[in-house]
Amino acid sequence: MKKNTIIFIILFFIGLVLNFQNLKPAENVGNDWKKLDSSCYKEKTLIIEHEDIDAYKKLLKHYKLYMNGKFDASSCFYYAFIMATKYEYFPANYDVYLSLIKPYGTVNSLDKNTKRLAVFFLYRGMNRGDKRCKKIFESIQRNLNK
Repeated sequence: MKKNTIIFIILFFIGLVLNFQNLKPAENVGNDWKKLDSSCYKEKTLIIEHEDIDAYKKLLKHYKLYMNGKFDASSCFYYAFIMATKYEYFPANYDVYLSLIKPYGTVNSLDKNTKRLAVFFLYRGMNRGDKRCKKIFESIQRNLNK
C-alpha cells in the first residue's frame, strides 16, 4: 500500500511537470504568446492599492481571454466597484453595471435593490461622461415611460 502511494505521488508530479505550461492562460502579445499569472495577483494589488488603470484593463482582458472571449463580467465586480467608487474611474461604472446584470440577462430580471444599484451606476457613469452608460440609461427610461 505504501509503495503504491509513493508511485502515485511520483507519477502525479511527473504529470504536473509535463503539463505545467498548460496550467496558465496565454495572452497574445504581437506575434508571440505571453503567459499570464492565472491569479493576476499583481494586477489586483495594483488596482486596489495604487489606482492602476493599466492593471485594471489588463485584468479585464485576462478575464475575457480566460473565458475564451465570453466575458464573465461578474468575475470583475469587486475591482470595477473599487475603480468606480474609490478612484472615480468613470468607465468602471459601466463594468459594475455589466457585472450586476450579466448573470440575469437584463436589468428587468433583477430584484428591486440590485436593479437600483445597477441603474445608479449607469446614472453615475452617464454623469461622468460615459456614452455607453448614457445610451443604456436613456433606453431604460424610454421603456419605463411606455
